[in-house]
Amino acid sequence: MKRSALLALLIAFALIACDDERRIFADPLGLIATAGPARVRLHWQGVEGADAYRIYGADAPDVLSGKSEARGAPVEVSGTDYCEGALAEDVPRYYAVVAMKGGEPLSASWEVEATPQGAPSYDDPLFGNQWHLLNTGQDGGTPCEDLNVMDAWARGYTGAGVQVATLDGGVATGHPDIQGALIRDGSWDYLEEDTDPTSGDVNGVAHGTWVGGAIAARQGNAEGGSGVAPGAELAAYNYLQDADEANLLDATMRGSPLIAIRNNSWQPDTNGPGRINPAPDSWKNAVEDELADGRSGLGTIFVFAAGNYGNASGSGLFANAPPANTNYNGHAVNHGVITVAAIGDDGVRTIYSERGANLWVSAPSMGRGFNGITTTNSPDTYTDFALGTSLSAPMVSGIVALMLEASPELGWRDVREILARSSRMTDPESPGWAFNGAGFHVSHDYGFGAVDASAAVRMAEWWQPITAPQKTAESALREPALAIPDDDMTGVSDALELSGSGISFVEWVEIDFTSDHADSGDLEIVLTSPMGTESILAELHTCPGCTAYDGWTFASSFNLGERADGEWTLEVRDLKSGDTGAVQSWRVRVRGR
Repeated sequence: MKRSALLALLIAFALIACDDERRIFADPLGLIATAGPARVRLHWQGVEGADAYRIYGADAPDVLSGKSEARGAPVEVSGTDYCEGALAEDVPRYYAVVAMKGGEPLSASWEVEATPQGAPSYDDPLFGNQWHLLNTGQDGGTPCEDLNVMDAWARGYTGAGVQVATLDGGVATGHPDIQGALIRDGSWDYLEEDTDPTSGDVNGVAHGTWVGGAIAARQGNAEGGSGVAPGAELAAYNYLQDADEANLLDATMRGSPLIAIRNNSWQPDTNGPGRINPAPDSWKNAVEDELADGRSGLGTIFVFAAGNYGNASGSGLFANAPPANTNYNGHAVNHGVITVAAIGDDGVRTIYSERGANLWVSAPSMGRGFNGITTTNSPDTYTDFALGTSLSAPMVSGIVALMLEASPELGWRDVREILARSSRMTDPESPGWAFNGAGFHVSHDYGFGAVDASAAVRMAEWWQPITAPQKTAESALREPALAIPDDDMTGVSDALELSGSGISFVEWVEIDFTSDHADSGDLEIVLTSPMGTESILAELHTCPGCTAYDGWTFASSFNLGERADGEWTLEVRDLKSGDTGAVQSWRVRVRGR
């Protein structure tokens, strides 16, 4: 780095002390430092055009000026986070990050400080197995590839007072790590129609007990391990034991307005994996009601698992899938839903986790190393083999509980945006990462990235709630009647102009699409925004019995923060010989402010 360039940055970004709220929004990189046992994790926002980030750290202030004698050589990374380990406890560390391009500095963060913690003192005997909470490399995992929750706990947040409902199987209500969390008169058994949801497992496993413990297993009771939000309250609805539309509607609204978060560790497969699976209109209407009226008008938080049909190979977990895409799930394309993908203890997408442009974030589960999630099991035991995106979703629900304890006035849109901004670019060498037109890093594998509990909680503390109402702008229906060439990479494209939307910050995009092509599994569909961001809405996949897309709504999170007005382009390719058809109609719907 040229010294003159660095000095110019020091002048431009004077490293002055200020309150956290002012710093995070004024800092060009929004650098956050959170501490864990003998470690510090850094998280920052990406800078357009940067090809690397240089991290400076020292045991004394003024790390960029070079005055700190304790400063070592800088570390350079390609992603937007960094974890420094093997640090002395209770010794403050000071950091700054410089965005680089071609070896030259683009911009610099302000300086931050964090003090590494000592070893955790919890008496929960299985806590050391819970790599998703604290990954020290146990069982071959990658150190620091975890939820980074320790700083949030050290700041006193446990999810206390926040009610989380699980729409799942039966829960072991007498389990020593769950009974203290359970809202007895607020739970529901759809088989017996009473408040004891003990009944039944799902597919032979204690699925509901796994999920409930992952969220809210009690901490410091000399039993088992800990949940992400060990102080949260748990309302267990065994909806999956009798999963009809009426019970889904009930479970989506039961307990309102007290229920803050509804965890859905399931996916519909009424029509089979790989096919489009619509959500009932009654459920969509119930979600709209909960977004408007839940939590006394702040909006209920809906968290969904991405699904486990992503492994098309003949081996590995959940093998021989289509593979499916989360955009074929009518629940996961809803603008009020946070859809969660799975990453392993190496920070890499698990082979079974479904891809999709509508993914929001990623969270831990069993991956390539076959290290599962250690959580509660029925009736009063524990398992270290819990897996699937079913376990990733409750990680996010637990983090949201911590956020809402830190800042109870957050609305449902605030929660979504904080999660997007605070998530980190896991697996940064993955070729699927891109920066959208507003500078957010996005991926069809990871959404906005791996959730970071402590960064999310810090941001929640400083966050100014969104007060602008959410607008919806919809284009006119395009009816191009474009024949799609069979088995041809070129395909067809069509464009439409959206104007006068009044939306300068996109929050969610939906696309209504109709084609008479008889096999939807043959089609690849790509949407390009006015700012050039590409969202892959559908992919070539095996799909026995697939039918045509008839007014199907796809969704994308990829345009967060972009402007809505301008030219939107849809490309459609038929990548398999046989069936043929045409693009009959499509439209774009944008939600934002």
